[in-house]
Amino acid sequence: MNNKNNYHISGETESPDNTIKFLNLSHENYQKNKKHEENKIEKQKKGFGKNIKNTYYDFNNKYIKIGTHNVQGFNKESKQYEFMDEYKDNDLDIIGFTETKLSLKNSKYVQNNNQYYKSWWTGIENNNHTGGVGIAVKMGLHLHVANVISRKGRLISLDLNFKGTDRIRIINIYINCNEREKSERESLIDDLKDLLIEGKKNNYRIIIMGDFNADAEKYDKKGNIKNKGKYRIIQLLRNENLYDTHKMTNLNDEIDFTWNNSRDTKRRLDYIWITENLIQDLIITRIEHNELLTEQTDHKLITMVLDNTRIFGKRSKAKEKRNKAKRKIYKINEMNEENWKYFREIMKEELDKNNFVNEFNIRSKDQRWFNRVWNKINGILKDTMNKTIPTKEIYKSDYSKKPKLSTETFKANKWLMRIWRTIKKNQILTLDDKKFKKFFLNMESVINKYQININMENVKINFENNNKENILDDLKKIKKILNAKIKVEDKLFVMDQITKSIDKRIENMEDNKKRMLDSILEREKRSINIDRLIIKKDNKSELILEKEEILSETNKHFRGITDSLVEHNEELENYWKDEYAPRVDIDNSIYETLLEDIEEEEWLDSIRNLSKGKAGGLSKITYEIIKESNGEMKEILRKFYNECIRAELMLID
Repeated sequence: MNNKNNYHISGETESPDNTIKFLNLSHENYQKNKKHEENKIEKQKKGFGKNIKNTYYDFNNKYIKIGTHNVQGFNKESKQYEFMDEYKDNDLDIIGFTETKLSLKNSKYVQNNNQYYKSWWTGIENNNHTGGVGIAVKMGLHLHVANVISRKGRLISLDLNFKGTDRIRIINIYINCNEREKSERESLIDDLKDLLIEGKKNNYRIIIMGDFNADAEKYDKKGNIKNKGKYRIIQLLRNENLYDTHKMTNLNDEIDFTWNNSRDTKRRLDYIWITENLIQDLIITRIEHNELLTEQTDHKLITMVLDNTRIFGKRSKAKEKRNKAKRKIYKINEMNEENWKYFREIMKEELDKNNFVNEFNIRSKDQRWFNRVWNKINGILKDTMNKTIPTKEIYKSDYSKKPKLSTETFKANKWLMRIWRTIKKNQILTLDDKKFKKFFLNMESVINKYQININMENVKINFENNNKENILDDLKKIKKILNAKIKVEDKLFVMDQITKSIDKRIENMEDNKKRMLDSILEREKRSINIDRLIIKKDNKSELILEKEEILSETNKHFRGITDSLVEHNEELENYWKDEYAPRVDIDNSIYETLLEDIEEEEWLDSIRNLSKGKAGGLSKITYEIIKESNGEMKEILRKFYNECIRAELMLID
């Protein structure tokens, strides 16, 4: 439902006709919203209309697909989204990135708003010219990530825990290729060896992947065992009894290369190796070809498919069907003066249905009175909000809401890539009109914006005739043009975000100095989200995801903290005695008026100074709702809070 149209009112508000029109329109919107909600609930009862893309992972799939890709720089958002879309289309469950060229600082903000993958990144301090690795895991599966380790901006490791099965350690590594960095390379391989040995000691199933910058076939031709230098990693993995999955599942006379340069030099530098306890789960490892991506990196994507029957362990089907909780939010930012006027009128109608005069005349006000009266106030506010404020449902997610590049050029490129992949899979006849329409619509906007000479009519004719070769040739030419425009738009987008950030910092200097200092000092904002726990059970670590178990174990933990006896230390108590003694330099009379009734002028002044844009908490009643309430509701709230002060009681939910 387009709320922008629903809540746009034209004309002067003083006109009775316009007022009636507005009231009728708002009521009609309310009825439509109500009907829409009822229909949605009915569909969900029947199993339809459940949007679970963000958090649901189907553990009943027979296979899990893992890949690694040297992306040769991941600083541009347009490139990030193009590549991530490719991985999603390839149905990759876990993907490792190497040579991201992201500094340690910049790596914190990469792909935080991706709806399909949760990712972890690391880079080299103050260096965006080399190094940098990351791993992305599909939403839902990411809940099983129990530990993340990073080393030297070139190695990242994830530990995944599953109930009733051995843990998995996935290591993604980018080995130094520069011979001037020999000592750094040796130190990095030492770190890899430590993680490998520790994992094997704890019975992990281990996957090591990435860009090793060493060609195993070239090494074997030399015939010498190298325990130093760039081939050391190949020998280390063989010494530790790991297996090269690409070589194991290759059926051709020659194994495919993963890298080639402009001089047509070809090498196999990217690998996926596994420990022996994963061999029986291995299905195939292969190179994925996409001509359009090779324009942005000279490395190919390598993927491995595993049978997940033993990997995921025992799982309850009922648990897999659950969706993550969704919540309703009120779109207060879409309300205008006319809407708020209607809001107050509906509130007046709701207040007239209740007699608060009798409530406040009751002499004995106990806990039940406070609960009852607040429930009435809360009910009136909620009913008024539901009838007058547009809403939308969102899924709780841990991805960021930071802005992202979303121009017509970017969208045209996205749909071009999706059409390209479908055609390359020889599924041209399965393409639906939706992809064509969106592609051509966005291309039309790009052509008009930049006055580009592209004959889209010829492209349409080739599509209608299902001429595969001509279509691919057309798309290739368009892709080059789009890439050039996207580079410019990407730079402009970054500059715009920098300008906005500077303006925000200046604004915070006046209104929110703490936020300004946090930003300048680059303080990391940390929060605790207990959606999974690792507990010790029978001397073994176990990952738990169930809400009831998490609450139970958390309760046990915090109860245990207070079980210890407090030892009295007289010397220590005497040391702090003066610090806790009442201060004699403070006038005790300053607190005498603290519990006096809130005066009307004081109350209204406090409401006027309430900040905007603050979250409403569990009640969803924001400061804007209080500020825009009518005079009668504000007076009821003042009386209620005064009763709370007198009785020294608050409501209990």
